[in-house]
Amino acid sequence: MRGTSCAAHSGSMHVQLCPPSSKRSSACHQSIVVHRARHRADWQAADELVAEYLDWLDESLGPVIVRKAGIGRADRLGVSTTFAAPSQFYVAWLGGEPVGCAGVRIIGSDAELTRMYVTPRARGIGVSDELARAAIAGVKEAGHAYLRLDTHRPTMPVAYDLYRRLGFEERRGNPDIDGAVAMVLPLGVHADVS
Repeated sequence: MRGTSCAAHSGSMHVQLCPPSSKRSSACHQSIVVHRARHRADWQAADELVAEYLDWLDESLGPVIVRKAGIGRADRLGVSTTFAAPSQFYVAWLGGEPVGCAGVRIIGSDAELTRMYVTPRARGIGVSDELARAAIAGVKEAGHAYLRLDTHRPTMPVAYDLYRRLGFEERRGNPDIDGAVAMVLPLGVHADVS
């Protein structure tokens, strides 16, 4: 469920979220703030969120698949190093707590959405939608024609569905990993997404 935007300033997006009735909680009365990581608190939260994400990946996919995909090696350096400019990293805050993250790795003309993660307590209320939209807006603003990503459909069906709703098109994924899916979102008329 997508929240309604309350205000936007300084590269931040404030969103009031109300979960579906099955998830009614105090989260409905809190605002989520999604913004690009720039300050020490953002980078510290990003390191913690990515560490939690990598632990979740190991449990969900298994360490062999995680190693095959090359996930996590660069993250050991710290997120602020891995996602230094021109790359981008976004952190979602709910009630003053970091609840999600998304990175955009930019190398040359290539932009890749990666490290998209929402903590279990904040799932199902639209945090991932807002993180993805912030990342897409950042990539567009940087002038990129497309945004790529890789996902694992069997263990991340909700993420896969989100990406499809946002307009990502499926491409062939890593042939060494069953269920791996590559996706591309064209952002401009001159996009070459082959």
